[in-house]
Amino acid sequence: MSLTNPCEKRLGNISLIQIKEWRNTGHSISEEMVKYEWDYRKKICSKCISSKQKELKCFKVNNFVGGLQETYCSKLENARTKKFSSKIEIFFDEYPLR
Repeated sequence: MSLTNPCEKRLGNISLIQIKEWRNTGHSISEEMVKYEWDYRKKICSKCISSKQKELKCFKVNNFVGGLQETYCSKLENARTKKFSSKIEIFFDEYPLR
């Protein structure tokens, strides 16, 4: 008689529960990154002058949240990458089907 959950399907030694947990971790990281981007826009991008925006090739999207326009530039991308790179590497290293 097995003591494991009969609803838990297995792929080799990996359970669907582990895969779902990994996926949920990915969603959590994604949500953190989006929040970080909006906080960055509020703190940094909102003070960026137009000549600097041109220099950084700032891309503006017609989307506003809390009075802030959604923007993308290399400075924002580099800051986000620096903040989240180790967390993302760990996330992919923990992929259950590896």
